Amino acid sequence: MELPEINVFDVLADILVAFNWSRYTLFGAFDLERHTRNPLRKFDSSTGFGQIFAQVAIEAILFAQSQDISVFLGIPEALYPFNPHDLKRIWSRLHHDKVFNLSCAALNIIHAAFEMTGRIDFKDYNEREIKMILSRYNGNAQAISPYGEKAYQFYLEYADH
Repeated sequence: MELPEINVFDVLADILVAFNWSRYTLFGAFDLERHTRNPLRKFDSSTGFGQIFAQVAIEAILFAQSQDISVFLGIPEALYPFNPHDLKRIWSRLHHDKVFNLSCAALNIIHAAFEMTGRIDFKDYNEREIKMILSRYNGNAQAISPYGEKAYQFYLEYADH
């Protein structure tokens, strides 16, 4: 669902984030919270095949770890969603490593499922729950969104495969 939705603004956001992380590397520390309020100082964007933000990926990885979901992503130490070093490292991997990106997207779906239904038993979800999970994947929706409706149609096409 994400790939057909990628547009020029996604590409520009990725370029801006890469530029800002290069600047960060050259000039050092800064107040991430203060800088993220300026749209030209983006340090995270939805990137790669899963169009996933680094902060979202970190939260999904932390959730998976808390649930003892064993996924080897090559991340031995703890991550912090608002730590600039972790954001930079995870965003770069999401941007450049397709397998890592899709693995994090899958973990985000699992995390979204738990947030929306309180469980991660995919074989027993009903239509409404699947739409809620897909809506949540795309943002912080607490209700079924047009994205969730559209993604559900894609889901139906591939559900039997």
